[in-house]
Amino acid sequence: MKTVKLIIIAIGLIFLGYTMLMATITNFNFGIIACAILSLGIICLGICLHFVISHKPILIALIIIMLAATSLATFLAVYGNLKTTDYTQDAVIVLGAGIRGEQVTIPLARRLDEAIDYAKHNPNAKIVVSGAQGLQEDITEARAMQKYLTTRGVAEDSIILEEKATSTYENLNYSKQILDNVFGANNYKVVVITNDFHAYRAMILAKKIGLDAKYIGAKTEWYITPLNYLRECVAVVKTWIVGI
Repeated sequence: MKTVKLIIIAIGLIFLGYTMLMATITNFNFGIIACAILSLGIICLGICLHFVISHKPILIALIIIMLAATSLATFLAVYGNLKTTDYTQDAVIVLGAGIRGEQVTIPLARRLDEAIDYAKHNPNAKIVVSGAQGLQEDITEARAMQKYLTTRGVAEDSIILEEKATSTYENLNYSKQILDNVFGANNYKVVVITNDFHAYRAMILAKKIGLDAKYIGAKTEWYITPLNYLRECVAVVKTWIVGI
């Protein structure tokens, strides 16, 4: 029992160290908080292991939560890696993500790379880059995204900026308002580009606001996978409950 306790505590400490490292290389967000809480929870589990084992309802509840979270994360990964676009959409919506100063982060760069690839297949599509200015950001995410695209050969006149959105729901809703003015309400099709872990929730919200949408899930770097999938599992449950 003592060895098991020490192993669990060690896992919690390693995960806490991972969380602290991620806090230095990514923008501070709910994922950091969730990882920190999980780390402390694992450490507490190790310390209180005998108590948990001796109280079967608590043990069963923890096992159910772990299995449910693992199943949901696996589903999100599979869903996010199934591209549904046929490259015939009228517009692309690239959902914003954190930037550092004026530079796009790696997850956002992966989204933009997919938009660049899409533009090669369908150069007539409008590209909406969506995202406001947040903490640790010197300009809006949309401006940083525009710069990334234009320096890589995407025509500036094909890019539309949406600079007010601070959430996925707002990304999609404000982008729809812009595209309604460009094409006419319900008179166009879009492809939503985000990261693989985020594709499922993005599509739930896209359908909720009435977009005729397909999606592309950009790859997530392996070292930020735990952070992003943990945060997204919580966000998906919230969306199931409150709708946004």
